[in-house]
Amino acid sequence: MRILLFVSFFTIAILSLTFGIVSLFKGDSGYQIITTGNDENSFMDDELVLNYYIGNNTNENELKEITKLYSDLVSYSYKLLDSEILYDDIYNIAYINNHLNEEIEIDSILYNSFKMIKEYDLLFILYLGPLYYETTGIIYNSSSLDLFSPLYNNEVNKYFNDIIHYVNNNSIELVLLDNNQIKLVINNDYLDYIKNNNVKNIISFGWIKNAIMVDYIANNLMSKGYIYGILSSVDGYTRILDNTNEYNYSIIDYDKRSYICATIKYNNSYSIVNLRNYIYLAEDYYRILYINEEEIYSYYLDSNGKYLKENRNIINYSLYYSCLEISLNMFDLFFNEISIDEINRIYEKEIFTLYCDNKIVYYNDKNCNIYNFEEVDGIRYNKKYIK
Repeated sequence: MRILLFVSFFTIAILSLTFGIVSLFKGDSGYQIITTGNDENSFMDDELVLNYYIGNNTNENELKEITKLYSDLVSYSYKLLDSEILYDDIYNIAYINNHLNEEIEIDSILYNSFKMIKEYDLLFILYLGPLYYETTGIIYNSSSLDLFSPLYNNEVNKYFNDIIHYVNNNSIELVLLDNNQIKLVINNDYLDYIKNNNVKNIISFGWIKNAIMVDYIANNLMSKGYIYGILSSVDGYTRILDNTNEYNYSIIDYDKRSYICATIKYNNSYSIVNLRNYIYLAEDYYRILYINEEEIYSYYLDSNGKYLKENRNIINYSLYYSCLEISLNMFDLFFNEISIDEINRIYEKEIFTLYCDNKIVYYNDKNCNIYNFEEVDGIRYNKKYIK
């Protein structure tokens, strides 16, 4: 079933992976999807899409050079964030997981990400690594939920509860030292449990992994002068590199099915985070298992190790924050009921919010341009400003 779904939705995925972002002014012939260009990283072409305008300078090797740079950035960031596989000369997440209670010097990308997550008091996201690992097993074994789901299997449920017990009782702590050094401290009880139960992925970035990857790749592309494009991930992280053009961004809603309901126009180098826990792209079948509104398996786990229920979809964007920092700011907004107080709190940081409810697009960016409202089930979408 999963293979059939992938094939049938493949065309949709390619067209919508960047959520409908297209240039309004420059010729379509100039925009190309930049792939990693080699077999080693080709699987990431289903995870990330770089739409880039070729022809802004006289460099005849522009396409070749940006492809090489992009491929290198994808390869390094993927390996760095990998929580399972060790690589030569890279002290990645897997290396940390294999060197518990040891001081390790790591790449500044990892260190600064850890530091930012700690500043928002959300390190527990990392500590849920073992549950992200189990979630992958659930999604890929959807026909055997009695064996893999904590809702149906008492042994699995106990395992989930055990991990949460250790996380919430300070049995694990990521200590940040000086000079990009860290120490993943595990107390003796949890350490014994890890060994006796073959616990995998002691820490993992989970649902914020691609935010870090998109930020890293975008920042490096821009620093090298490649600024005419858009980088997006399958799970809703987007960086617009271009501040000289206008782009359309499709707004998605869900009511028994997912669909485009309107369009917002961006005209600057925004960081955009569109978190959603329902199926829209073909690749979503590899990260979300939807049974019904009360049973949705995804990497969106709260501090109690519970899966986020309901079909949630929120867009936050800013000119001044990275995808990672926007994600951390919107944590409470996404995982809890929509709160005007919470929307206003992050608005004060100049992080704007957009979401849909009952065929209305709610927004709080006075300068945004929302248009192309679709009619769905006999009702045309409209917009409403949040005060």
